[in-house]
Amino acid sequence: MAGCCQKARRSDQDPNFLFRTAMTPANSSGMSRSSLRVSVENIAPRPNCDHPRDLLSVPANHWRLVVEAWQFRNDQVDDAVAFYRDNGAVGFPDLLDEKDVKYLNSAYDEAVAGGSIRLDPEAMLANPDAIYRHPAFEEYCRDDRIVDIVEKLLNGGVELQHSKLNAKPGSGAAGGTVEWHQDYPFFAHTNFDLLTCTIHLDEEKIESGPLEVIPGSHKRGIEPHEDESGKFVYHYTGPSLEGRPSILMTGKAGQVTMHHVLSLHRSAPRRSATQRRHLIFEYRAEDSVQISGVVTKCAGLTIRDRGKRGYARFMDGTSVRLRGNLIDLHRKFAPDR
Repeated sequence: MAGCCQKARRSDQDPNFLFRTAMTPANSSGMSRSSLRVSVENIAPRPNCDHPRDLLSVPANHWRLVVEAWQFRNDQVDDAVAFYRDNGAVGFPDLLDEKDVKYLNSAYDEAVAGGSIRLDPEAMLANPDAIYRHPAFEEYCRDDRIVDIVEKLLNGGVELQHSKLNAKPGSGAAGGTVEWHQDYPFFAHTNFDLLTCTIHLDEEKIESGPLEVIPGSHKRGIEPHEDESGKFVYHYTGPSLEGRPSILMTGKAGQVTMHHVLSLHRSAPRRSATQRRHLIFEYRAEDSVQISGVVTKCAGLTIRDRGKRGYARFMDGTSVRLRGNLIDLHRKFAPDR
């Protein structure tokens, strides 16, 4: 499939239509801003893939379409921003260096030894409010190398919505499985200007259980996460996503990745002997106001003030000045117990 670029596309009329060929010239970064280059991996047996349409006759469980060239150099921020806008995810393998990785891993070890980070051999504990578990984590939450890019992606001032530390349990433990989901349904806001920034503390390969993101899924809107009774079940419940191209966020220790709050993503259990730990910062635009979900201690922490704090911007662009927090002194509006 070398020499042509593929673009993921949703089609409710034809669910078997996976993607279309976009014969678009590549830019200087090697990646077209409006198309994706994909490769075929983990195929048994490997089909003849001289043309993308050849894949349509191959059983979905015999292959995986993996998006290439989703990682960008530090001097390719403009290309990275364009890629993110189109695909809802992006990676920077060299934004942090070896000294950063060593410093963060040392901080992690200190936090574990001191009891501020909890681990479970059978489950992936979130360890929320990570920035308060070691001073180094808040330091990197505010790191200009990261925040400069986040500000471009969010088009303005930046707040923290939450922070956490995830460590995958080993040996294929079921607790390490994260099913397809969007982040937005877990903490809805007045607009969609939120993103997850992940610092990968360890080298990650396929067997590490890396993040897997469906490119372009952030443009589909809010997806269902409820069962037939309407109960929220904490994962995507729409049509099957098998066979769709995906970004597998493998890479070296210290890689920084970002994905949109509406991007569908998942991760498999860790089957490697090495650790798979993520330091996660959920950033939001300073005029994106939370309207549901869990609120942690670090929610609303100012990272970069651009004069929009105290406003709520809605989906249609309407911006409202906020008087303050909701106050129900006499519990007149409290629901019946």
